[in-house]
Order: sequence, then structure tokens, then C-alpha cells
Amino acid sequence: MHPKVQAFYAQNKDLDYISTVQDKLEGQFNEQVTGEKTTKVTRIYRIKVGGFKSSEHVWYEQKETGKDNAGNEMTFMRTVGKYEMPKAQWRFNGANSKELVGISDVQTEYDLAWNPKLIEELEEKDMISDTTQCYIQTVSRTYGPFYLEAFRSSEFEDLAFLGQNGSFPTPEQKQVLTGKKAAAANKS
Repeated sequence: MHPKVQAFYAQNKDLDYISTVQDKLEGQFNEQVTGEKTTKVTRIYRIKVGGFKSSEHVWYEQKETGKDNAGNEMTFMRTVGKYEMPKAQWRFNGANSKELVGISDVQTEYDLAWNPKLIEELEEKDMISDTTQCYIQTVSRTYGPFYLEAFRSSEFEDLAFLGQNGSFPTPEQKQVLTGKKAAAANKS
């Protein structure tokens, strides 16, 4: 369970947390794997939730592998940087009092800001390999996979252009995409 979700339930003690399938699988994996575990990032995503002018986040899927006491290889997939945050449903009790009655919805939240240094840290821990797939997500689409170096060093908008058109934008196209050319013309 994500720490922010855990804090939500700690604050709202009247609500019972219902374990998910993911929670149960993680528990089984941790009970059965007795020795050393290896962790590899299988997919990594850069995302801008509110469009191109919003802040950029990153989340990834990691695969943990280990052996149980009989020597069988076991795996567990975990999502890092992305979680489902419950939204409380309230009912008013009189003039200025409200009561928590349940969960009305969940909202996807991202808690890792994009930073190219994250890739370096994952590489230093030997968590990224040649098979790690790199993607970007816009509000409506997912593009990729991209080569790791392009994913790490390119602007989000350039990767979106590459995903849509099959090539990086020319300097002229980049000016049009960013609105710099229009802004410069308006100043004249």
C-alpha cells in the first residue's frame, strides 16, 4: 500500500481498507521468497497529466525475482511512482458538521517528478537493462518504446513528436510547436 493511501486510512479510522489482489500477491511473494531478491525495471514512463504545460512525472514497473525454499523461481510486479488515491465521500449532519460515509472514487496520482538523474540512479543499482522499455504518456496516448538515451535526454514534446511523426522535429517545427515563433511575431 502506498504511504499516502496508508495515511488516508489512518486519518479515517471508520473506513476499512480492503486488500487488493496486488496486496495479496506481494504478501505471498514476501512470505515465500526466503533468499536474495533481484529487481529490474521492465517499463518506465514519463507523463504529463495536464497537457504539455503541466509538470512532468515518471513512474515505472519493476519486476522482483527470488526463489522459494524449494528453489522455484518466483516473481512479483510492482508499480513505483503511481498509485490510486481514495476520495472520501462525506454527508452533512446538521449545520456545520460532516460525517465520512465511504469512498466515492479513486484518483490516479504520481509522486515522482521527472529527473534524468533517476535513470542514472536506477542504472547504478543495475535495475535497468537493454530490455527495459521506455515510453511517454500524454493525456490521451502512449508513445514508444524509445531508446533509453533518447528517453533520458530529449524534451517530452520532442518525444511526443517522434512518436506521432517518426522523426524528431526540425528547429522550425519546434518553434511552431512551442509557440515561440508566434510570440516573436506578436512582439514585432
